Amino acid sequence: MTETNTVYESPAGEEHPAVPRAVRNVRELFEMLRSAHPATRVTALRAIQARPAAALSFGLSQGRDVIDVLISESKRAAGTVEWVQWLATVDCFDDARVTDFFFELLANEDEPIVLFAAARHLEHVNWDTIPEGLEALLLADGNPMRARAASSVLKNAPRPSVRAGVRLGLLSAAEPPVSLLDAEASAAWLAELKGCFRAEAMAALQAQGPQAWVHLALHWDDLHTAVRIWLLRWGSQDFPAMVPCLLPQALRQANRSLVLEALRTMGEVGETLVPIYIRSLAAAFLSDVDAEVREAAIRAVPPKVDWRALLVSEANPAVRVSITVQLTKTAREEAIPTLIALLDSDHWQERANAAACLSSLGPAVVEAVKPLLHRASQSVRAAALRVLLDLGQDEWICQQSSS
Repeated sequence: MTETNTVYESPAGEEHPAVPRAVRNVRELFEMLRSAHPATRVTALRAIQARPAAALSFGLSQGRDVIDVLISESKRAAGTVEWVQWLATVDCFDDARVTDFFFELLANEDEPIVLFAAARHLEHVNWDTIPEGLEALLLADGNPMRARAASSVLKNAPRPSVRAGVRLGLLSAAEPPVSLLDAEASAAWLAELKGCFRAEAMAALQAQGPQAWVHLALHWDDLHTAVRIWLLRWGSQDFPAMVPCLLPQALRQANRSLVLEALRTMGEVGETLVPIYIRSLAAAFLSDVDAEVREAAIRAVPPKVDWRALLVSEANPAVRVSITVQLTKTAREEAIPTLIALLDSDHWQERANAAACLSSLGPAVVEAVKPLLHRASQSVRAAALRVLLDLGQDEWICQQSSS
């Protein structure tokens, strides 16, 4: 494109029958942009990209200039492979119409490549020329890619709101978001924990440490179930002495996943840190219909449970394993007959667990286990041999083998 109104010249010897050799006026330029031949349209678009000022200098036709036509025709190309070329060409112009066009794309399109093309243009225009509503696009949770694209524009905002500032911080690799402990930011953080960037918010809050955890714990009633579960896991990992305060509230919830997580947390934190009055709440779940819940309740170690009676009434092998562990811890040597009986179980998990529990009781089980080497059941003999080896009875085993 030149000031003499030449938009395209084909190389010597190369023929383009669908494309005119030169454009003499604005009408011919518009005809190329509206051509039925893709090659003609793309040729015109590339020429305009190379010399946008020259294209604009063609002037008006029926009250419309090249920007008007590019915008209207690009809308017709929406969703096609060619659309990217149209957007790249419109992007060459600094004009209020172009700003409005790209803002409309940012607000209404869903394709990431279009959203970020729009944002790339808006990043470089005068802030005062951008239509109102950009913060609403940033904070909407319907399309995370739209929010990310809007954030790249809003990073230039002179005075973003506190709510926008928190989200911008979550989406920025450079600037950490404002602290949860900031009074004005607290509501914004709670909103983020319900939004599409919940994972980013969780990671940023964990980086803020124990004070952020305590603040969230105080807002337990305002948190979504998934966030409550995350808060329990975070607490059990980093603040085990503080997390028991949340367990009674969690166990009163109707949500089964939250109850299960609370029971598991109780077991992970341990008897020494969870007060007995809180551990006693787990007893209500020992007869739950869900085997996972029953097992978690057992691992929470509620007090004053008859583990031997519970073992008799339980049919699930995995749950029986957990009961056996608790029976061994509380009954000690008195559990030996039960453990020996479990060595003959039909389930390998129970047999292996019973052997491990016998080994944990130390030398007190040796004399009770030795006769098991002569049992008819191969699995019982194998389990007994494992226990005796664990307890250092190698020499005695060798003597029995040679006799």
